[in-house]
Amino acid sequence: MRGDKGVALTPKGFDILVLLIENRNRVVSKDELMNHLWADTFVDEANLSQNLFVLRKALGESAQDQRYIVTVRGTGYRFAEEVRKALETKPGEVPVDRTQQSSFEPENPKLSRGSGRYAWAIAIATVAMAVTVGTVYFQRSKSRVSIENKDVVLATTENTMVLADFENRTGDPAFDNTLSQALLIELEQSPFLKVLSTEQVNGTLKLMNLQPGSRLTRAVAMEVCERNNAKAVLAGSIAAVGREYLLAIEALECRDGSLLASEQSRSVTREGTLDALSRSASQIRVRLGESLPSVEKFDRPLREVTTSSLQALKAFSEAAQMIREERNEPAAARMLERAVELDPQFAMAYAYLAIANYHMGDEDRAAVYQTKAYALRNRVSERERLLLTDAYHLLVTHDAEEEE
Repeated sequence: MRGDKGVALTPKGFDILVLLIENRNRVVSKDELMNHLWADTFVDEANLSQNLFVLRKALGESAQDQRYIVTVRGTGYRFAEEVRKALETKPGEVPVDRTQQSSFEPENPKLSRGSGRYAWAIAIATVAMAVTVGTVYFQRSKSRVSIENKDVVLATTENTMVLADFENRTGDPAFDNTLSQALLIELEQSPFLKVLSTEQVNGTLKLMNLQPGSRLTRAVAMEVCERNNAKAVLAGSIAAVGREYLLAIEALECRDGSLLASEQSRSVTREGTLDALSRSASQIRVRLGESLPSVEKFDRPLREVTTSSLQALKAFSEAAQMIREERNEPAAARMLERAVELDPQFAMAYAYLAIANYHMGDEDRAAVYQTKAYALRNRVSERERLLLTDAYHLLVTHDAEEEE
């Protein structure tokens, strides 16, 4: 509530808010947030960034002022405002602590924005409601994904992969970091495989006396994999063979380095390498145990869920990382503008432009980019489509009833 008016939150935004409030005395890591929100599957960190963006918008803050949600760089987020439990009283009655009740009544106390407690008191007073909302959202999300075939198996810890950095043997800088991002996007579509998060990788690198963000060569990735009791390392490479490009993906068992599966594909053009990577990624998923019905249902080519432009994907990958870390967003926005100039159908680039512009204080431009992203929502993965739809209705139409 903001005075007499209700403030709409998406289900994931509500879950984030409750988790941060419940743990307001400490920093909540990105990894903890990801596991809390998407415990049964792997999603890219972009989903967390977009949900935080929507939540901050609902709270009326930007990434600069951070009155409520403080970013602790390299670690996670902390809820900074004072919180109290909401008590309701009637003449002659003893105050009742609503956090101890199993149901929620709509007669909330009216809290002023100046108190700094208006939404947080309500959130603490409706933890029971949060459980209901979270359950409904989980069921609705599952029904939309429509896992109808019994052979589709959800990701488990036994299916966790460590993604090594793609080895670029061509000397062409266009492939640096870009193919690793592309393979990550491909794996995100799988309900069977899970990729070890950036936070878990960085935490393990510290234990290995390496700097967070250090390059994950095959050797380093193998040790990270073994320390986390993961299943395998996925290592990719690209090389120029005559006028063609040869891409290879290998899955290596963590403990002894034995080869579990491998796939190769070729491309006669530089731009065609993304299509070649899509083909190899689909096949490696099958070889690692994912059923064919699952791959057929949850596998769209990179050109359909991101972009067909290698240069646009490279610009997006670098800019998205900067925005996730909330650093130098004007420069990130320029990179994203270049990405949509190269590919005007790049939906997630528009979504990130909305985030960057909102953080920079330009809400009108943010709404324009969010509208463009929503118009292209069929050119993203299923999870991203749901997120773009929720964000559009909350930020642009302000119609919570239309949120999916």
